[in-house]
Amino acid sequence: MSNRDTIITALKNATVAIVDELVDVTGWPERKVRDTLSDLKKIGIVTFERDDVSGKAAYRLAKNPPATKEISAKPTTEQSSAVAMPTDKECCNAAKVVAVTAGSHVAELRKEIELLKETVAQQRSMIDVKDYELNINESVIGGWFDLAKEFGCKSIPELRVFMEGMIDSAESEESTLLPVDGAYLVRVPKKAPRIFSKRSNAEAAALSSARQHGTVNVFALVPVGKAVRGANWEDAA
Repeated sequence: MSNRDTIITALKNATVAIVDELVDVTGWPERKVRDTLSDLKKIGIVTFERDDVSGKAAYRLAKNPPATKEISAKPTTEQSSAVAMPTDKECCNAAKVVAVTAGSHVAELRKEIELLKETVAQQRSMIDVKDYELNINESVIGGWFDLAKEFGCKSIPELRVFMEGMIDSAESEESTLLPVDGAYLVRVPKKAPRIFSKRSNAEAAALSSARQHGTVNVFALVPVGKAVRGANWEDAA
């Protein structure tokens, strides 16, 4: 018995049946049952409807089916050619539609790729800017830590307090060149010289710097004269 005859027999017994019921009756895989039903429907042996209870696709034998002999026989050349083949023009038109659709899709994808490239370029530019800022900040912070280490400070806040004290001390001591009888210059290696009006303050600053730089020289400054406007020189009194 062929596959078609098996399904026809099952439908004769059940009158109307859904796919799940035909799978149980035949013991076939669901795919095989559906393929056979599709073949029988094409040649007018079965009809399709909705099951009133389950709402699923249901099948029954057609009221005026072709003869059984026609069903079991293999399709002839005439029957096979009953399905009209598309003409060359129809195939060409279909190919054009597919090509246009694919071309449009490709164009959209290319546009999206270009937008993504622009976004990536912008993000890379931002990363470069942030990386540059980070390097600057790291350099500044590293400089502050080096300065803190130089003055024997354990942290930047401690360095800030130390430097504020130095500024206050410099202001109170008039640490710039003043028209006084004498002054003291403290020379630390690789640092700008500092001038004090009191010897005790110059000695203290030298001792503090010597902890980091080794030898620190202190010089006594004696006024020898001054240059005044007009390029005139006056000796010290």
